[in-house]
This record gives sequence, C-alpha cells and structure tokens, in this order.
Amino acid sequence: STIWHARTRPATLEAEAVSRALEIARLADCTLYIVHVSCGDVVDAIAVARRRGQVVYGETCPQYLFLTQDRLTGPHGKRYICSPPLRTEVDQGSLWGAIAGSDLQVISTDHCPFTSAEKESQPDFTRVPGGLPSIEARISLVYTAVRRGRLSLCRWVDACSTTPARLFGYSRKGH
Repeated sequence: STIWHARTRPATLEAEAVSRALEIARLADCTLYIVHVSCGDVVDAIAVARRRGQVVYGETCPQYLFLTQDRLTGPHGKRYICSPPLRTEVDQGSLWGAIAGSDLQVISTDHCPFTSAEKESQPDFTRVPGGLPSIEARISLVYTAVRRGRLSLCRWVDACSTTPARLFGYSRKGH
C-alpha cells in the first residue's frame, strides 16, 4: 500500500535529521536554510534555534500546506508521493501557524513533476518517482489562505516573494 511511503519516513526521523543539522550549523557558526519542512516537530526545532540566536530559515511547500497523507490511501496514491511525505492535519496546522507567525519564513517549491503514467506504472511505492508539480500553482494556492483569513496579504507576499528574494541575494526583487 502507498501509505507505507509515509510510514517508512516518519516525522520523527525528519525532526531528528533537522536537529542534527541545526547542531552542526551551531557548532560551525553558519547559517542554515532548511527546505521542505513538513511537520510540527521541525517547526518547533527551528523556532527554538532561532530563539537562542541561531541564524536559521525554514521553508515549506504547497503540498504540505494543502494535502495530507490521506491522499496516499486513495485510488491514485502514487501520484502524491514526495519527500518528505505528506503528513497529518495536525502537522499541517503547525505549518500554517508557523508561516502566519514567521517561525517558517518561506513557501517555495522545487517543482518535480512526473506524469501520472510515470508514477502509476511502478510496481510499488519504493519505485515511484517522488515529487509533485506545483510551481505554476504556488502563488495562487497560497493566496487562497489570504482570502480565507489564514494569512495576511503582507505575510503572503513576504513568504512567497520578498524573503526568498532577499535570502538568495536579490534584495530588489520580490516586493
């Protein structure tokens, strides 16, 4: 069953990996940018590190804000395989709270599309290419959170445009 993609990659292991990266960055006194944050435990680890003065940024993706691991149990579960895997509604709530409160700084994506045929033709979840198309929908998807009162308009612009542009050296873009 495709749900095993999530079960064999639990949120606790994601949090453990991020905790190790945070510790190494602290010891090396360097900035850390964590991509694809998908769970509340990682949000908490980033927030703690930032409160103790560590320079760390967290990024999540549209799939973690809008989809849950329940998609993996549906008839087209293979289409929703990505890494880290989709998580629970509780994790999703943590992500939204972190974006609204600036504990996560960026909403981005790596846009890793595969056709349905490429994903569905694989014999089991371990061979399905991971990734979801989302670059064309990221801005409009996240804007729906503004319309629903989940994010302010300014926070939407900041998380999707201003902060990523600033962090990657394009300070005059993204405003």
